[in-house]
Amino acid sequence: MQCGEIVRTPKLIHYDKANHVLIMEDVGQLLSLKEWMQPEVDRTMAQTIGQTLGSYLAGIHNITQQDKRLLADFDGNGTARQLSSKLYFGTLVERAARFGHTDSFIGDAAKVGEYEVLYSYDVLTLGDFWTGNILVSGTSQEDIRLFVIDLELSKPGTAEFDIGQMAAEMYCLATFRNHANDQSLAMLEAFLVAYKATRKVTVDAAKVAVRLGSHWLVIMPMAWAAEATPDQIRTATFEGRELARMGWERDTAALRSTVLDPLL
Repeated sequence: MQCGEIVRTPKLIHYDKANHVLIMEDVGQLLSLKEWMQPEVDRTMAQTIGQTLGSYLAGIHNITQQDKRLLADFDGNGTARQLSSKLYFGTLVERAARFGHTDSFIGDAAKVGEYEVLYSYDVLTLGDFWTGNILVSGTSQEDIRLFVIDLELSKPGTAEFDIGQMAAEMYCLATFRNHANDQSLAMLEAFLVAYKATRKVTVDAAKVAVRLGSHWLVIMPMAWAAEATPDQIRTATFEGRELARMGWERDTAALRSTVLDPLL
């Protein structure tokens, strides 16, 4: 089964341009991928999902790479640029400091991250591409279907932004979801391998590491508080800090010992 047969957005039924209203297909009461990834999930199915999402994202980035006309259509989404830059990088220094991480490179990485979100024009980024915005339908390899939702933050940007966000949340599943570690790591590896294999240009793994590490310092402590203990979260922020450092320093040798090795 091809990637396009497994994953898609809900179908557009009607768009009222004057009133900025979209009417889209109702795909039903489905679990998000974050909810769906439980210990009973088959490892092979988790790999299929990772591979499908990696190919899907790389395909979007391939199609939109340097497509000035298409990117211009989304460039007016200034609100999305402002929200993403502030949420993921504008608060990075403050949130990292709450866990005792006050290294100077964090501030430097935050400034570069903010700038890239505000001004980069490489590809169309989905903007909020993570496990909570993937709905899962089906119970077997044959009937699995994925729906990508919540595309309001789509905008021109860097490919590494989207990759890092999904990788960060898949890694959270592997770290905090009890007894689903093996499946989640398999899904993450398949996602990265498929993205690299499908992408027509080389992705910057160092930038992905900064994005992933920043996510673990800013978003993870809040988003996973219900499933992880304070000690687990604090420990994870040290790993997030290290990933961000490796990326910022472009320490390729160190990155090869992390979950981002498939991108190198």
